[in-house]
Amino acid sequence: MPAIHSNRILAFVEGTMEKMFINNNFSYVHVTPVSNGSGWSPNRIAEFIGSSYRIKNLNPDLIIVWIDKENHDCNSDEFCNKIFDALVSKGADSEKIRICLADMMTENIILADEKLIREEFLDSTYIYDSEGKNGKRILSSLYATKGINYKETREGTALMKKVNLHRAAIKSPAAARFINDFPIANCWWINTK
Repeated sequence: MPAIHSNRILAFVEGTMEKMFINNNFSYVHVTPVSNGSGWSPNRIAEFIGSSYRIKNLNPDLIIVWIDKENHDCNSDEFCNKIFDALVSKGADSEKIRICLADMMTENIILADEKLIREEFLDSTYIYDSEGKNGKRILSSLYATKGINYKETREGTALMKKVNLHRAAIKSPAAARFINDFPIANCWWINTK
């Protein structure tokens, strides 16, 4: 697929940190909030995303879904497939869909950028081993060593901007899946290597 630079991107995003990050850095992306958590099953989330896509009646150049896996029982591939199928069933072009499903939360993608975490917390021995764990709690502990109370809307969004997705993708299947053949040219965040 050829590279595209687009101003017609529709993003389905769960989480305050993620929404703030996109709104502050990519003003041309149309963000639709998605609910998640214990009250929302993967099927219900997928159906919401598919129905929201249809209601919007847009023809975006790209559709991004960025949500957390949380504690849902199905594996990441099954969850992504449910979302993908729901979008396609509502008329979305399968070639335009990109899904970032962090296991368990976006903080895990931040933590997967080992170089960033080593530099941020002056810990040359840091190794990412937090896949599927509570990344927010881990970041809170790391910030506590600096005497800082971690807030996702402050420290989280600042760290997310510093993340190198290609480095994170070495350890994070979610980051790897998201950037694999991502068709955006000249995006400072996606294409930084």
